[in-house]
Amino acid sequence: MATSSKTQDLSLRTSPTFIDGVLLSANAISDALLVFRGGTCLLERIGQVFDEHDLTHDLVGPDGKGRLALTLTDCSAMTMGAVQPTEGLAAEAVAKLRPGLVLLAELSMVTLAGEDLRDQARNLSRKHGLPVVAATSRSMERDYRDAFESILGGIAETLPADACAAREADSVALLGLFCERGEGDWEGNRQELERLVGALGLRLCPPWLCGGSYRDLAAAGRAAFIAALPAGRQAAQTLARRSRAKVIPLGLPVGLEGTAAWLRRLAAATGRAERAEGFIRAELRAVLPRLDRVLLRYLAGRRVALIASEEWLRVLPGFFERELGMAVPVRLARQRSAPAGGGAGQSYDPSVDCLNRRLTSARRDGGLDLIIGSFWERNSLAPELQDIPFMEFGFPCRTSHFLAPAPFLGWRGVLTWAEQLTQRLLRR
Repeated sequence: MATSSKTQDLSLRTSPTFIDGVLLSANAISDALLVFRGGTCLLERIGQVFDEHDLTHDLVGPDGKGRLALTLTDCSAMTMGAVQPTEGLAAEAVAKLRPGLVLLAELSMVTLAGEDLRDQARNLSRKHGLPVVAATSRSMERDYRDAFESILGGIAETLPADACAAREADSVALLGLFCERGEGDWEGNRQELERLVGALGLRLCPPWLCGGSYRDLAAAGRAAFIAALPAGRQAAQTLARRSRAKVIPLGLPVGLEGTAAWLRRLAAATGRAERAEGFIRAELRAVLPRLDRVLLRYLAGRRVALIASEEWLRVLPGFFERELGMAVPVRLARQRSAPAGGGAGQSYDPSVDCLNRRLTSARRDGGLDLIIGSFWERNSLAPELQDIPFMEFGFPCRTSHFLAPAPFLGWRGVLTWAEQLTQRLLRR
């Protein structure tokens, strides 16, 4: 049964916040301008987290310039209102940067002060003739995934009508790919998805969101099919109502059988089932001999703790256990609340105390060979747990960077996982 660590303690959480989700989303749209109603704390957040997480990000450059505009609204100025400073700042930034999309966001404390960010977004859109999406939390409980889903939904609503007027029979839009940075791991994920979709004779539109411009994202409005990952389900329904495309619910293609099942589902839904099987057989012939080199020698029988987003937790434990021979006794979801149908045995919104209790218990009960999580989990480990090998995965990563494509999705992702897991285990 899924549980929440909130009933156990009130210590610091490691789940990324709503504002983290806004920053990640803005970073993943190459021509997005982020207008933020808030103070310099956001610059501090970017300096402390993003500069070390994504070596490619351009939200704020070394010279202080970039795609971020701050109103510098603080608590003392809230009663005076933030509308006028925001409109003036937006006008100046739009004239200077000429963005394809404006994201309008604010501190939660500004949201709770009562001004409606969505009304202001509509006004800014009319004034500047640009799509403007409001990312407002309206709750202190919402997290980074909520921000991502909200922005995807806003993009689906703001696409111009002519972008949804005609369909291309061989194209697939993919909504809900939460690109966490522009480095080789996520570049590789995008390339692997293009390769999988292309094997069916289909063309993948630039995924939402994975580094494309707003004009690139608009290509989804002409797709005949919309592959909807969990975080993109609501946006997919919104877009499908406008474009009349067919929505295909999918998860992440992870692992040998997981990728095969993903491809078969997509192939069946697009009328291309006959194309999938030969490609699947060829991929397995290419991957299995390489995987066998490390499987029994380094991976099988190892016990792993996994702290990741809900989407990854739905697929990684099965891959690790059934195909790599590993055990996953600890599963912690970096998400504020458990979704419907959440995984059994998972805790949600792990606190530092919960994290260390679960890891200590697993080590005592059967040993623990590896911990997989973000830098925040790594930095929160109790001293007695810091000798366990750690693999950084998710947001933020500080000690793991990829200059060349290295996907974690698809069949090529199987080899990346095997390689990265082996390297971390050998560092003991």
